[in-house]
Amino acid sequence: MYVRERPGTFRSGDAGQNDLRSRAGEGSSDAGAADSSDPGERAEVRRFTGASMRRWQQAADAPSLFTRAVGSVINLVRVAEFEILFISLFVLAVLLFKDLAVRTRTNSTLLIHNMFKNTFQSGFLSIFYSLGSKPLQIWDKESQNGHIRRVSDEDLQSSVLEIMGSNVSSNYISCPADPRLTLGIKLPILVMIIKNMKKYFSFEVQVLDDKNVRRRFRVSNYQSVTRVKPYICTMPMRLDEGWNQIQLNLADFTRRAYGTNYVETLRVQIHANCRVRRIYFSDRLYTEEELPPEFKIFLPIQKS
Repeated sequence: MYVRERPGTFRSGDAGQNDLRSRAGEGSSDAGAADSSDPGERAEVRRFTGASMRRWQQAADAPSLFTRAVGSVINLVRVAEFEILFISLFVLAVLLFKDLAVRTRTNSTLLIHNMFKNTFQSGFLSIFYSLGSKPLQIWDKESQNGHIRRVSDEDLQSSVLEIMGSNVSSNYISCPADPRLTLGIKLPILVMIIKNMKKYFSFEVQVLDDKNVRRRFRVSNYQSVTRVKPYICTMPMRLDEGWNQIQLNLADFTRRAYGTNYVETLRVQIHANCRVRRIYFSDRLYTEEELPPEFKIFLPIQKS
């Protein structure tokens, strides 16, 4: 085998290969000589290379730090969103609870009218009768330094309710018994059969007018002047000796005192000191002859 050494010259294969090996060896020895020529220069190259690698590493780590910062901000935002959501749910729960309470009160107000709403209101409607088996069944009673009890009246010679006490305001009966309810009685005439005990006595009637305003009429035997205020009207009363039949035209009172129309009676309250036989409502004023027997006062005939 022959190899071309230079133009026009060829050597045998072995000689050419040996020559190539010798040249390669010379090249490697030259490179080694170059590498081993300056140790300080090699150290400087290594320092430069290490610094460059660190800068490249820091540059490579920079996006990850930014990402972590962004992630922290996102986590804070998520926590804030959770807190806002929790507060919103809490406020919503409070509002729902208040709405439920209002609806409950509204439903209770609706039950107010159910006490006598389903009762046929015509003619006479009695709310108290002393001879009943449970005369105070729908009434509440309050007594301090006094008493509320059934006694036998010497004039009627039958049982009546006696309300007595040293303080008029702290001894009374009130209808309905539940303060959340009202009567809802639309009959305009209130009639009470009351005995004069020759002591301070008062009663109070609460009505609703067509302006949807609750008015109170307070009647007593210890004042002499009528006073009209926006929500209460106080009036004097004079009782005869013994048993009296008190008649109140609530529609007329409401119109004269407030210039509004009577809608219904909400509550009746009887204070000390008196005896009570019956309390009832009627659709109009009736004469003694028109009254049913159970609504009349029958006094025993005194023997001479």
